Amino acid sequence: MTGLLNRPAFHERLQAVIDIQNTGDNPGKSQPIFGVFFLDLDDFKLANDSFGHVVGDQLLIAMSRRLQNLLRSESSLSNHSAIARFGGDEFVMLIHPLDTVFDAGKMADKVLACLKKPFTLGGIELFVNTSIGIVLSPLGGSCPEDFIRNSDIALYRAKNKGKAGYEVFDIQMHRSTVARLKIETDLHRALKNQELELYYQPIVNTFTCEISGFEALLRWHHPERGFISPTQFIPIAEESSLMLDIGWWVLGQACGQARLWQQTFDHCQSLVMNVNLSSKQLFQVDYLAQIETILANTAFNPNGLALEITESTFIKAFESTDEKLQHLRKLGIALSIDDFGTGYSSLSYLSRFPFNTLKIDRSFIQSLGNNADQSAIVEAIILLGHKLGLEIVAEGVETLAQYHWLQQQGCDKIQGYLFLPAMNAKTITTLLQTGRQLPLTNDIFGHFA
Repeated sequence: MTGLLNRPAFHERLQAVIDIQNTGDNPGKSQPIFGVFFLDLDDFKLANDSFGHVVGDQLLIAMSRRLQNLLRSESSLSNHSAIARFGGDEFVMLIHPLDTVFDAGKMADKVLACLKKPFTLGGIELFVNTSIGIVLSPLGGSCPEDFIRNSDIALYRAKNKGKAGYEVFDIQMHRSTVARLKIETDLHRALKNQELELYYQPIVNTFTCEISGFEALLRWHHPERGFISPTQFIPIAEESSLMLDIGWWVLGQACGQARLWQQTFDHCQSLVMNVNLSSKQLFQVDYLAQIETILANTAFNPNGLALEITESTFIKAFESTDEKLQHLRKLGIALSIDDFGTGYSSLSYLSRFPFNTLKIDRSFIQSLGNNADQSAIVEAIILLGHKLGLEIVAEGVETLAQYHWLQQQGCDKIQGYLFLPAMNAKTITTLLQTGRQLPLTNDIFGHFA
């Protein structure tokens, strides 16, 4: 379709350049470096879905022509340079020769600028951004497959850093990728081998210091590496199919534990269990049936459940998200905006979506008293949330000064180390034996931790 090389033909061209690099046309003289550039269009699926596959194909053809023209205009490049389409919206370029690493960056900038100009296709004007992963011959590997793999690793890093840019492969990237793959492989086993456990952090009424509920937080006790931070394995689970199995397991465990506390302690009947719901769960076709089944199996009243959803999750598909959240509210489940202030923070969805609670991210709370701007933002969030009938929860409260400031601003609830960290179910059960009232001190931390 594009008239470019396909994958096997590109491999042959790349192998020829690798052979020249290894043997050299001029014995005794060092060979110039070369680079493999892996290109991927950002959000190409959006263009296909919006304008159809015909326009999408026209866009790929137009891109191919621009890239070919760019290579032809570079007089310093040899006839070994080439462009291939690997499928979908993926293109790979072989750039030969390159005098320095700096030249690779200059070439990447030219590619980005070339593709950033608008495309006019059948009367439709399209703007696209591209991410590029680059690997240079000293670190590329010994065969074409190594070069493709390493440039793809760099591409992954470029997309994670915000897209519309480029990254150059280095050894640390490879080590990070191998480590990530190891975590993903071990995570497949973790659920089956009961290595995952839920911890529960109390959510406390700001004015009575009484526990009003808990947030269920996932922990992983690796048999060899010990405790692995959620910041390491949750993003990996989110990017794979693992998040569905893990997410529904978490919801089932949390509802079951909350029901057990209700059966054990009379004073726990009104406790609310907060559970994070991932985007993969929310957009699963049978998400509602999954939740209803878990509630039925655990005999847990949906009025005691609050699902926490990040801003980025429900912004992904505005219309369909609204419908899904309405279904959850009809079941009696409360909905909470998690990590408010770190995402899009659009005021329109606060009144549009059926949320009950707004949780202020800990990054805002940590600087209270030290940063006037941050304090003003938190004050405005609390005021706005209350105007819209939302309950406000502050996360990451660690000091009495933060607590008193939030109390003065009318923040409804808090969670954080000032009262208690997240703890396992056995420890929380011991805590609940004394009731739901907590002293305003950190002294109980050592007793129950």
